[in-house]
Amino acid sequence: MFVKSNKTKVVIFGTRMITPGVNFVPDAEADALSDHPLFKALKGKGELEIVKKGPSTVSKSDAKTFAEEIAGMSARGAVAIIKQNFQKNELIAVRDMDERKSVLNAVEAQLEALELPKDDDEDEDDQ
Repeated sequence: MFVKSNKTKVVIFGTRMITPGVNFVPDAEADALSDHPLFKALKGKGELEIVKKGPSTVSKSDAKTFAEEIAGMSARGAVAIIKQNFQKNELIAVRDMDERKSVLNAVEAQLEALELPKDDDEDEDDQ
């Protein structure tokens, strides 16, 4: 399941951390998360949204399972999810697994956006 957080801060539900943007939640945790009282309250306020709910029977690392879910989506749907994902390891897993040009371009753009800007002082040291 993909959960989009419209909040600006991290929300923690037991052992699951939901960061701003789109988060992948394995199916093994999806039902418990959906039933959590705080999740229900935040969803009711529009602060959390279920973007995609579907079966994922693979029990692997979240990043690899995320990449497999993306691979099963249309390119347009995958790009929309990628643009809202801020988990570097998940984006790298998609880059390593997916071959669609539009998806790879979206992953590269998102990875570049996640990189911290260079400090101006570093450039001065090189002179």
